[in-house]
Amino acid sequence: MRVKPRLYSGGIFRRQFFALFGTTIFFFGATCLALLQGTGKAIIDRQVEVSTAYRDEVRSRVVDWLSERSSDVQYFARSLDAEEGSLSPARAASSLSLFVGVESIFREAILVAPDGMVVASKSGPAKALTSVADRDYFKAALAGGSFVSGVIRGRRTGSAEIAVSSSLRPGSRGPGSPGYVVVGFLPLEAVSAIVEDVSLRDMGLAYLVDDEGRVVSSPAYIKAYKELGSEAAGASVDNLAARELRAGRQGSGTYVGYEGTSVVGAYTKIQPIGLGLVVELSRDRALRPVTTVLESGLIFLIIALALLALVSVFLSGRLVAPIRALADAADAVIREKDYEPLDFRTGTELDQLVELFNRMSAVIREREESLKDSAARDSLTGLYNHARIEEFLDLEIRRKRRAGGEVTFVMLDIDFFKRVNDDFGHLAGDEVLRGIATILEDSVRGGDIAGRYGGEEFSVILDARSYEEVAVFCERIRKRVAESSFASEGSHVRVTVSLGWTRQSAEGLGPYDFVRSADRALYSAKEAGRDKVVGLVGREGSAYSDGRPDAAG
Repeated sequence: MRVKPRLYSGGIFRRQFFALFGTTIFFFGATCLALLQGTGKAIIDRQVEVSTAYRDEVRSRVVDWLSERSSDVQYFARSLDAEEGSLSPARAASSLSLFVGVESIFREAILVAPDGMVVASKSGPAKALTSVADRDYFKAALAGGSFVSGVIRGRRTGSAEIAVSSSLRPGSRGPGSPGYVVVGFLPLEAVSAIVEDVSLRDMGLAYLVDDEGRVVSSPAYIKAYKELGSEAAGASVDNLAARELRAGRQGSGTYVGYEGTSVVGAYTKIQPIGLGLVVELSRDRALRPVTTVLESGLIFLIIALALLALVSVFLSGRLVAPIRALADAADAVIREKDYEPLDFRTGTELDQLVELFNRMSAVIREREESLKDSAARDSLTGLYNHARIEEFLDLEIRRKRRAGGEVTFVMLDIDFFKRVNDDFGHLAGDEVLRGIATILEDSVRGGDIAGRYGGEEFSVILDARSYEEVAVFCERIRKRVAESSFASEGSHVRVTVSLGWTRQSAEGLGPYDFVRSADRALYSAKEAGRDKVVGLVGREGSAYSDGRPDAAG
């Protein structure tokens, strides 16, 4: 590849200038984005303030409303106490009915005796013995004050209600004697209506939760409460607000809200009813001004990217392309692929780098070939090592599968080699190994491959045309070793070798099968007294003798 320099561009400095120009644009955009994010944070902080203000406003409304209802009950209790004459259960029931009729927000009202038995309700005198002595609203009012309960289940209706109670002032007229209590029952829907009446428009929502995180202000909860009870009246909400309220804390923050979207919320407990109030504002709506700015900025960004793309094309032709050519050439060197030396001129310092790279890659290839050959050979004998022999055997098997024919593999082991090391020393043993390696190198032909398989074992991948040729080769090796004397430090060492070989079709077999078969033959040679040659041929491993396979073997 040859890159011709253009007249309007000049060396690496100018290219670096354009790269820095692009980097400047990038950081300019990043700075703008950071400013937009800062604006977004300010908006979120403002939304936190708004949600907190809404929260406090709603809590104030609910508390004031509950206070008014408590005052209604107290006033009614005083009016009962102030009536002339003895107040009978029937008269009390009439007054209760009138009270509920005037204060229609109350669902029910009852008069309770000091022992906790219900005397009358708005429907009339009590016809059955009903006790509310265990209820908090009765106990608190009996002590002489007023009380507003949490959410309770109405005994008659089963609905979710809030009880407001007050004691009658001391007197001496029948039911109005000390200890009588008036109780009014407010439906939970009434409190929920106050919460829902907050004008959040499409900004978000406000709702009430109990200690279990259930949204008690929803119509679905109120309906389910009546049908199933509080324990099965709805699924719990597990978000930041619900967890903080459960821990008795109030606050605000950004989290995943009741409807599963990101919100800015504020939360607090409403006393005395013990419910949590949560006000959630849509985070997406709050950030809509920032989103609009980003959308407008995106158009500008697209235009800027188009311009930068043109600059990138220019840079690719003048700087990136030569560097990429160097990278591809380096990759080819790493992957040992063939490649042509780089041939281009840029008119910059890259030209010297290209020349040095071409020279370096040539040196690397020469050294690599030398290292590969060294790594594949046994350091003592110079023969191919175990791993390389198995690679060659695998290649030979594949070649025979394509071309047809049989694979021959020979294993050779020095008999009683340990005695050589014990009697003459390891240096003498090394001389014996080198001597046998020399015999193998002298005996193999161009298509044969000899190697040291490990320890005192050698192997040969033999390119033979017949069983007889293999047997003759192995016998020649055995005889040459037996007739040789290996000198070491004034001593002459003589050894014998045992050889096992196998020859069979390569179809369906791998290197391990040939090694195992040749090793079996070698074991048979040693069992036969050593200094022997044994061959196994075919898939059944028949012993070879007298010029033919012996099926009985």
